[in-house]
Amino acid sequence: MNYGSLIQQARKLKTPHDYYKGIGKITFSPPQNILIFYRNGFKEKELGIDTNHHYRHVLIFNCGDVIRLMIDGSLSTLMEGQYILIFPYQYHRFLNDAQKELSLLFITFDMEEDLPLQSMRNLCLPYREDQVDALERATSLYHENKGNELTYRLAVILSNLKENLDLKTVHLLHDAYDRSPIVSRICWLLYKKRKISIIELSTELGYSETYLRRHFKEKMGITLGRFILESRLTEAMKYISTTDKTISEIAVLTGYESIYSLSRSFKNHMGISPSQYRKNQK
Repeated sequence: MNYGSLIQQARKLKTPHDYYKGIGKITFSPPQNILIFYRNGFKEKELGIDTNHHYRHVLIFNCGDVIRLMIDGSLSTLMEGQYILIFPYQYHRFLNDAQKELSLLFITFDMEEDLPLQSMRNLCLPYREDQVDALERATSLYHENKGNELTYRLAVILSNLKENLDLKTVHLLHDAYDRSPIVSRICWLLYKKRKISIIELSTELGYSETYLRRHFKEKMGITLGRFILESRLTEAMKYISTTDKTISEIAVLTGYESIYSLSRSFKNHMGISPSQYRKNQK
């Protein structure tokens, strides 16, 4: 066994001034229950609301062509060589701009305390070559079903990403360019005025209902009606999961006509009542 390099580094060490005070601190809870998967295309069928809005963290690395995404009503682009961390209860969707092929690596996980990572919220950020090597190792560990080591590796990846955060190079979602200002305007109006209808959107934007529906479907890959339903319902899910507001209060905040409308929507699309959903989240 060759100790030459180790001893060379060890000889540079100084005697500690305090044998009980060192360096190193974990600033966030370790990631757990990790899933890693890859997407090279869009799903032909809807996966359901719960795939676009849930309690898990989603770390996405773009290894291919630029792709647009919407997070909580803001549209942006995720360039090749960039990543984004989506936090629990953030509604997110990718836009189908007729890309020939995608190349997205997803790492999803649970984390009890993520406050130190909040500086990464709503940012499209560049990753480095050495971080690609770390991702490759993490993916290999996932293939090998080595969960304990994977937890450690992912914690290191997150720590490195946070430490290398450069606010001069970040890509803010709300500052990003958008090739479809109509879609941006629709998203903004829906998040600002929860009760706005398609007829009211048509009047506000100066386009016919037919044109708005067709244009939105082309750009977003879902119907405008479906998007309105999802955005309201997922906002209600967030309030139910993260606040103590009553179901009646949440119905008003999220644009439903009444508590009965919210309950009916929940029952139809989630299979349970809002109250039961709240119990399940605890």
